[in-house]
Amino acid sequence: MNSNRSNNEQVNQTAVGMANVPELPVGAWETEQYLRMISLFNHYRHDWMNEIQLLFGYIKLKKYDKLDGLMEKIRVKVQTESLVAKLGVPELVVYLFSFQTEAKNLLLDVHMEQEIHLNELFADAEGIGHMLIAVMELLKSQAVKHPDNEYRMTLRLGAENDALKADFRYEGRLDSRWVDEKVQPLLRQCCVQTRSLINVEDYQTDIEIWVPLNI
Repeated sequence: MNSNRSNNEQVNQTAVGMANVPELPVGAWETEQYLRMISLFNHYRHDWMNEIQLLFGYIKLKKYDKLDGLMEKIRVKVQTESLVAKLGVPELVVYLFSFQTEAKNLLLDVHMEQEIHLNELFADAEGIGHMLIAVMELLKSQAVKHPDNEYRMTLRLGAENDALKADFRYEGRLDSRWVDEKVQPLLRQCCVQTRSLINVEDYQTDIEIWVPLNI
């Protein structure tokens, strides 16, 4: 009798435990996200292995004079990744971290000197994140058209005075008419209060965007 009771309690506990286990999502979208995350992990594992191998290489060859420069590079890299992770918009954070895994011929550099919590600065933080992603996607689309060339895009983010400032620098050839037709309408659509300054030269395009805080 006691044995049956123990078995029943064990079954009930197992059932309760199983009930608390969330169902795994299924579908093409979820699969794509998992694959994207795996690609992201592989990219960063490979990236950090390169840094470690270079560090060990300098030590083995007794090139100690090069260690200070390498360690400073690693310090800046870790600091930047920490600041990006605290932006407060998950979609934007994942996009920035995974950018290099999806754009092989467009190198992205992100520069931040302070913590910026978009979710605390803006009522529609996701909308601001989508705007930044949309600008980068537009610029990336031009690099993708020329896979044999290498391009660079630099994003500088800062909160100054009463505005968020996002500076994009794209090093690659862009048609000024294309910029006017694509970028300007995008910024107006995202936020009517956004101010921007765009300068297109032969092989460099600068896009400066100011978004008032707490809108």
